[in-house]
Amino acid sequence: MQPFQHIQPRQSHVPVPRRLLVSGTTASFYGARQSDRRMANGKRFKPLGMTAASRTLPLGATVRVTNLANHRNALVLVTDRVGRRGHALDLSLGAAQHLGMQKQGLARARIERVS
Repeated sequence: MQPFQHIQPRQSHVPVPRRLLVSGTTASFYGARQSDRRMANGKRFKPLGMTAASRTLPLGATVRVTNLANHRNALVLVTDRVGRRGHALDLSLGAAQHLGMQKQGLARARIERVS
């Protein structure tokens, strides 16, 4: 009989390095329809805030998002989880307006984790 071996449980998400830098990924935004809905962090969504939703970044992380088309950037707080695949980030309307991408809906972006 073999001795008992401890097996580590699988993690539900991929660990994110402290200084994550993703270039050339797709960012989108979600707007007023989601207003006052509870986010994953328990607070209510405010469309004009500087927030984002991500599948992999931890809640509470601050990221710098740069729109690669016009090189505008913004610091946003990750407060929610993305419901669809294919987009690295879903930005609030306020962040999308700051980045100049609200008319297009999608933008190629660089994402850098700040904290």
